[in-house]
Amino acid sequence: MSNYHRSLAAYGGRLTKSAHHLYQRQRPDSAFEFDVLVIGSGYGGSICAARLAAQLAPGKRLAILERGKEWIPGQFPDRFRDVLREQRLTIRKRRARGMRNPLGLFNFVKAEEVDVISGSGLGGTSLINANVMVRPDADTFYHPRWPVALRDPSALAPYFDLAAMELGGQLRTIDASYKMRAHRHAGSRMRSSGKRYEPAMLAAKLFGPDGYNQHGMWQPKCIGCGDCMSGCNTGAKSTLQMNYLPMAKAAGAEIYSQVEVKRIEKCEGFYRLHLNHHHATPGGVQTRYLTTTARVVIVAGGSVGSTEMLLNSQSSNFRFSDQLGYHWSGNGDTLGFITKTQGFTNSAGTGTYPSGKPPVGLSIESILRLHEGENEGNRILIEDGNMPRAYANVVGTLMRDIDLKNVMVLFGMGHDGSAGRIRMQNGLPTIDWPGAKTSEYRRYMRSHFERIATAYGGRYKYLRAFGANLITVHPLGGCNMSDDPLYGVVNDMGNVYDGASLGYANEHGAAMTHEGLYVVDGSIVPGSLGANPMLTIAALAERTARNIAFDPALADLFA
Repeated sequence: MSNYHRSLAAYGGRLTKSAHHLYQRQRPDSAFEFDVLVIGSGYGGSICAARLAAQLAPGKRLAILERGKEWIPGQFPDRFRDVLREQRLTIRKRRARGMRNPLGLFNFVKAEEVDVISGSGLGGTSLINANVMVRPDADTFYHPRWPVALRDPSALAPYFDLAAMELGGQLRTIDASYKMRAHRHAGSRMRSSGKRYEPAMLAAKLFGPDGYNQHGMWQPKCIGCGDCMSGCNTGAKSTLQMNYLPMAKAAGAEIYSQVEVKRIEKCEGFYRLHLNHHHATPGGVQTRYLTTTARVVIVAGGSVGSTEMLLNSQSSNFRFSDQLGYHWSGNGDTLGFITKTQGFTNSAGTGTYPSGKPPVGLSIESILRLHEGENEGNRILIEDGNMPRAYANVVGTLMRDIDLKNVMVLFGMGHDGSAGRIRMQNGLPTIDWPGAKTSEYRRYMRSHFERIATAYGGRYKYLRAFGANLITVHPLGGCNMSDDPLYGVVNDMGNVYDGASLGYANEHGAAMTHEGLYVVDGSIVPGSLGANPMLTIAALAERTARNIAFDPALADLFA
């Protein structure tokens, strides 16, 4: 029995229940089965579920529905062929796009000029992100697209603090790895008046002995294997399975994995959800259709997933803002490589296997901020990186440095203009963004990669094997927040605007919304953040959960 299973012994060793329970009606005398249903288990969904479950009145039901499976540390892929097997969607250009493995860990959305990578499983993208906790520049929130209530930096400050505490954020010590030291030295050689280097705050157990964390989950100290972005097989990474999801479970939330919500139907006083239950069998994955109902629905499927869900749900009597799908951003994500660096970088992940090599470190450990002028577009982050063991040999071969000893992986973020649009094509979401590949912003980022490559004493290499598309792991927008339904899909609380009543106000003078329907995830962020978005999404979710629990219209649900 693994430490993960031991930590959850009180629940049978797992967070999830069998989805077969969803086929049985528990409330024959009620119009709806659940009082609150949360769709998705990423930062938005897990946090809302944890906070609301803790405040539910006696006899009320709350559940999380997650389309992926529950991953156990030790089961994540660490070979390239295993990564290919865990692709959720087919991405090869010569094949028609379609479902490859409904329970796959890696969700790739490939469009004409943009590619999106996100996680699919209990815990969402927290399973495969670099767990970096960064607060955006305060003036990022001053942009006119942001609701007025959130433009004051103090509005989210307590929620940033709360989320960082629950996620177990720890500050990386300076020069904890060779690549971190190389990044600091390169930054010191760059000439920039607005330059600042800092170690990253990470959601991982970096210090202290192995043991149970504050949420009762066993976590060993990080060994610096470099496999954060293919899945932590030791359990040291503070994914949502290590904090908010156990909190939700302890508070009485029901958690169902392998259940994909395809669309939502509005009924009189409640919502009906149309689901696909993906069941793994020796012969492959079988899918079975079912429905369930809820009074309150919180959509938290991620930027692309939540937008897709609303696009599929829209009908003549269930309408949303015309802005649905618009103002999508890749958060300015830019991937770069530097070859033949002067200093030793040691950028190849080793996994949990004995290698005889020094620790690689975590996927990202330090940040170089470059602020050149007051223009938002000239503010970027460049972070040190590595390649997990699953990809290291492939990238090492392409770089002609098989162990990536003198190769630096860089992850850049900035403000890309947020001009993308999500739409449906042949039953799958795609992203339209004409000119994204050749944009001025992309040229600007590459010029900075050239500059930092010189500071490393190496050469910037654009890896054509990855294609020419913009690649993002931080999709934002599609269900953007706004104070006006003519410019956004949800209000500052995530409550979805009623598209049939645009321009009309309720008795309180606010725009009409679909009562009990919320979106809480990266899709509501109304523009690029220029920083890793996980902490901002977590803070927004903490704020929204608090406001839902204190909504007078839902007073009978929460104690």
